[in-house]
Amino acid sequence: MGSGTGHWIDFFIATLYVGDVVGLEVASNVREFLIGKNSDRSQVVIKDMDVSSPKFLAEDLGKPFDYVSAIGVLFHITDDAERLRALRNLRSVLAPEGLIFAGGDFGWHTRNLQVHRVDEFDDWAAQSAEANAGQAFIIKRVRSLSDWHRASTEAGLSILDLVRVATDWAIHSPENDLLVLGPATGA
Repeated sequence: MGSGTGHWIDFFIATLYVGDVVGLEVASNVREFLIGKNSDRSQVVIKDMDVSSPKFLAEDLGKPFDYVSAIGVLFHITDDAERLRALRNLRSVLAPEGLIFAGGDFGWHTRNLQVHRVDEFDDWAAQSAEANAGQAFIIKRVRSLSDWHRASTEAGLSILDLVRVATDWAIHSPENDLLVLGPATGA
């Protein structure tokens, strides 16, 4: 989900040797780029679907999935109810032994990052100035590990693993760690 430039599509094909990939991307210009990039790969299908939408239907994607990549995506769903809906929707497309990979910063506190009034900038200097200007348009909400436990349980998922990635103290990214989710036992 949130396929972006397609590097996770490439990773899953090259590293995990997946046979079929369905990429979800809501940004039309990015979706068109991905369709063109993967035009010679018959095993890759790109769809316009919002996993946080109440109109999301698992049957629109076909068979259940063994792997779902939500790396670098779920913290962009800043509304808590929409994020819970997205987790429930992801659970609905997951195979019985399937795994969801979510990237983030799963610490003690939930916090908002990249806050500004608008979402389009001419350059990085304008973005940086806007981020410090006051009124909030939240781009990322990194949630605490306890929040992930609660939301996962409500969505019928279990946290199977948390992989902490050591990084240099000078590099700050809310995508360093990896949470592995699967269907809750008995769900």
